[in-house]
Amino acid sequence: GRPGLGTAYGAPPSSLLRALASADPQSVVRPNRGGVSPLAMLWEGSAMNREEGRCTLSADAARYHARAEEVERRRAALARSNPDHSRREVRPSQNSAAVWAKVLMFARAAYHGTIDGPDGDGMGEIFRPLHALAGIECPASCVEFAIRVHGNDGDGNSGGALGVLDDSGNLPLHVACARHIHPAAEAESSRGETVGLLLRAYP
Repeated sequence: GRPGLGTAYGAPPSSLLRALASADPQSVVRPNRGGVSPLAMLWEGSAMNREEGRCTLSADAARYHARAEEVERRRAALARSNPDHSRREVRPSQNSAAVWAKVLMFARAAYHGTIDGPDGDGMGEIFRPLHALAGIECPASCVEFAIRVHGNDGDGNSGGALGVLDDSGNLPLHVACARHIHPAAEAESSRGETVGLLLRAYP
């Protein structure tokens, strides 16, 4: 049946997704019987216009994803401490930053096996969003959006994150080419599309 993270479809709060992904990080990319993973559900349900087949998120706004997570944490804390606030059922707006923060939470869980790090604080490998999304099974349109958000925001590199090496000396392109695909999922994999997107963006 549908995994617990099937609740990713729609507009679930980050706290719920965080709890479910913490219990089983790899579940975010594990498909249900219909072949759809929670990450794909989240992306298709929150970021894509199905009829037009285009992403509805703003890349500029999505760059503030870290701030969106903090805002939601504060709202949750206020709801716990103020019953009146809680009864009003204030939910975080489904804006671009909030959606992208949830996508990156899933990417971190699937790629690093945890949602609590690494954060570049000297404790483990740094979380690099574009590398993570290139290295996991996710919709190609999600990787395309990640290129728009993170591809040109590196620290002085001409290609931004596209030209940044991870701790193992790999570019996002290398990570995508090395992505493991289960034989049963070969036909449905987005790896080929992802590699093509990265090549075009950083030839």
